[in-house]
Amino acid sequence: MGILADVREVADLVRKVGDMDLYRKMIDLQSEVIELADKNSQLTQTVNELTAKLALTETMKFHDHFYWRDVDPEPYCPRCFDVDRKAVHVIRPRAGSLPWKCPQCKFEVRLNAVPSGPKFAITDADPLGRGPID
Repeated sequence: MGILADVREVADLVRKVGDMDLYRKMIDLQSEVIELADKNSQLTQTVNELTAKLALTETMKFHDHFYWRDVDPEPYCPRCFDVDRKAVHVIRPRAGSLPWKCPQCKFEVRLNAVPSGPKFAITDADPLGRGPID
C-alpha cells in the first residue's frame, strides 16, 4: 500500500471510532501528504529534465562555428545551445556563402565552405568543454 492509502485507511478507522478531533487531524495530515506527494512529483520531473539537459551537454562539441553531436551529422545553433541549452539544428544554405540560419533564434553564420563535424578527440582544454575552434 502507498502512503496515501495508509493515511486514508487510518482516517477511516479514526472516523469509525468516533474521535472527531483525531479525525480532523488525520484529514489535515492527509492533505499534507497529498501536497508532499505533488511536490515530490514536481521535483522528480525537474531532476529528469536536468538529467536530460546534462546528458545533452555532455554529447555536444563545439567545432567549426557550430555545436555537433557524434550521433548527428547536422550542426546545431551555437546561440541557442549557449544561451538556452537547446539543441536546434541550423538550416543549411542552398548555395555558396548564404548564411546558415537558426529557425529558432534567427542567428546567422556566413561561411565560404561547408563546415564539418569534429573529427578529433575533444579535450578539456576549453573551460566550457567545447573543444578546439578552427
